[in-house]
Amino acid sequence: MSIKQMGEEEILTRPIYVLGHRNPDTDSIAAALGYAELKQQTGDDAVAARAGKPNPETQFALETFEVEPPILIASLRPRVRDVVRYGLVAAAPEASFSQAARLMRENRLKAMPVRDEEGRLAGIVSIADVMELYIDAVGLGDRAVTADDVRAVLERPVAEVMRREVVHFTLDDPLQDVRQVMAQTKHRSYPVVDEAGRLVALLSPSDLTDVPQQKVILIDHNSPEEAVPGIEEAEVLEIIDHHRLAGLQTASPLFIRMEPVGSSSTIVTTMFLERGLKPSRGHAGMLLSAILSDTLLFKSPTCTLQDRAMAEVLWEIAGVDWKVYGLAMLRAGSSLRDKPVGELITLDYKVFRLDGRRVGVGQINTMDLQETLERRGEFLEEMERRREADGLDAVLLMVTDPIEEGSEVLYTSADPQLMDVAFGRAEAAGSVFVPGMVSRKKQMIPLLTRAVSAVAGAA
Repeated sequence: MSIKQMGEEEILTRPIYVLGHRNPDTDSIAAALGYAELKQQTGDDAVAARAGKPNPETQFALETFEVEPPILIASLRPRVRDVVRYGLVAAAPEASFSQAARLMRENRLKAMPVRDEEGRLAGIVSIADVMELYIDAVGLGDRAVTADDVRAVLERPVAEVMRREVVHFTLDDPLQDVRQVMAQTKHRSYPVVDEAGRLVALLSPSDLTDVPQQKVILIDHNSPEEAVPGIEEAEVLEIIDHHRLAGLQTASPLFIRMEPVGSSSTIVTTMFLERGLKPSRGHAGMLLSAILSDTLLFKSPTCTLQDRAMAEVLWEIAGVDWKVYGLAMLRAGSSLRDKPVGELITLDYKVFRLDGRRVGVGQINTMDLQETLERRGEFLEEMERRREADGLDAVLLMVTDPIEEGSEVLYTSADPQLMDVAFGRAEAAGSVFVPGMVSRKKQMIPLLTRAVSAVAGAA
């Protein structure tokens, strides 16, 4: 049959994304996996998502427990796939105009897409095209038109007159761009193709009048700077986090669970137990990995009795020796020699607003501090480049040795006085070893906050 018609019009429902922060660490990935499973067990259509590539430590955990990483979400800004209705009629290039016209009439269409045997968009044909071909073939007023004349026009193939240059969209086109194109072209409808160029739907301006917001649950962050681009256009339903409040604004009330513990995965595990449920072995292993990572095998000052208690539950489910596994995991993530400094700085990197200043702080763990210090010049050069490019007041990198329980802090700053107050080093760029400093959240950020306030007070 020459006329191709898809099934009943279909509107795909979208799940709730349980989404971690940019530059994801193990906690961001694991807590998303665990909380998505908890929501599924309690009846919600939730899907774990990530905002970036898993780092080597996280990848080790995923492979150890044979868990697929969460799906990647690069943006929450609405796209064509979020509003398109899957279901259309289309003509084949060899179809006659009589077939095409009949189907357009039955479906009240002024135009209809044409697709080839492989399903790709070939062109578009409209009633106006039929009339144009008719006028070209028969003429106006030259002679009487016979039934044979009309029949000859209507039996000609669509391919002879279809427009091959067609304004169309892809499923991933942002709706903001689509609206601009529609305003300029003013067509009734537009073909939509998938990544292979296959025709999948038609999109009309009316489809953009009431765009549904993507529903998300934020895990392990609550800062707009750490969230996926487009978070302001999404509907945030919940926040599960163990960090300080960081200024995210929402249009509607939401559920928030924030606790001063060492890991968001600790909170997720607690919520499983409160409901009389437990995670699968793979997700239990991931949640355990996150707690061990965030607390540096329970040595971090952020570690609480609750972190340890939840970890005990998890290692029983996962069936691993936490100390043997934890050391292997940290070792897998601490080999830094062959990685570009730009990649290392952003493995676990966040931008903080501290009393009007914007400061970027990264952290990497290593079992060989000296290996990293041999590249100190490379790190400082890249950190200064990033500071200037992003308009930051300072960029710091904590190179943490969990065995020695301390960090070499590399820094570059537009204000040497800030580093002088924080570390007793009045240079714009440099490094200093700080014994006992292993936590960005509980040690570094409070230290920098006090330094910023002191500098502001002295001004």
